[in-house]
Amino acid sequence: MTRSSYPEAKIEAFKAYADYSTTGQFLFVTLSDESTVAKESTKGGNSIGVLMNNPESAKVAEVALVGGGALVVAGESITLNKQITSNTSGQAIHPDAAGQRIMGIALASADSGDIFPVLLVAGETYAAEA
Repeated sequence: MTRSSYPEAKIEAFKAYADYSTTGQFLFVTLSDESTVAKESTKGGNSIGVLMNNPESAKVAEVALVGGGALVVAGESITLNKQITSNTSGQAIHPDAAGQRIMGIALASADSGDIFPVLLVAGETYAAEA
């Protein structure tokens, strides 16, 4: 990764569904109830943002929301300026099937396992390129 900065994050506090103190930071999360977030487990799922800290279960989870920047773990090779979605582990991947929810735009290229910056955008679902 060559870019080390990203747009300011829009952080909101939730409660962590599970212990993410050793795994979970910089992964996509989804709501498990109105005040609790869990790691995204659906490919192209309805994520609300990215977990920016590493909370223990039931502790404060700081989530970067749509409309700001974040750092996220790559689940595959990522191409600069391409759309991203989540895999079943909450990592960023490029969408590959219609109906997957777009969660952001890659602000850097990355290899699988790298942490890279994104601009979080949402609302659209992926439509295969012609």
